[in-house]
Amino acid sequence: ATEEEEMRKRLFASLRDGARVIIWDNLRTPLGGAALDSFLTAPTFADRILGVSETARLPNRALFIATGNNVRLVGDTCRRLLLSRIDPQSEHPYAREFSFDPAATIDAHRVHFVVDCLTIIRAWITVGRPRPGAGRTASF
Repeated sequence: ATEEEEMRKRLFASLRDGARVIIWDNLRTPLGGAALDSFLTAPTFADRILGVSETARLPNRALFIATGNNVRLVGDTCRRLLLSRIDPQSEHPYAREFSFDPAATIDAHRVHFVVDCLTIIRAWITVGRPRPGAGRTASF
């Protein structure tokens, strides 16, 4: 099987298992291709069910997250993702120490963070769900 077929099978299997979040961690090869592009932008995703001569179409509402160092995107995939970079400003980020426990802080203040996120969404809706100006975003 080709890399493209394997990617399609992995994505379809994740949806079939009911995954709400799909995380591909520590990518080492370029990310992209027709299957991923379709998965990222289509409200449904179809593929053949393994071991059966039958195709299924599943709703696609999964959050797709990919992580890695200096990830390279290929083809149209770069227009279908939001990129985020984290610069720990350290040669050894794994050795950093904090004066607090980040995971415990999030757990303790989860409601506050959720309210903040919902406030941002509500503000966007309140102002009429404005679309970005021409030339400021890609087509997806």
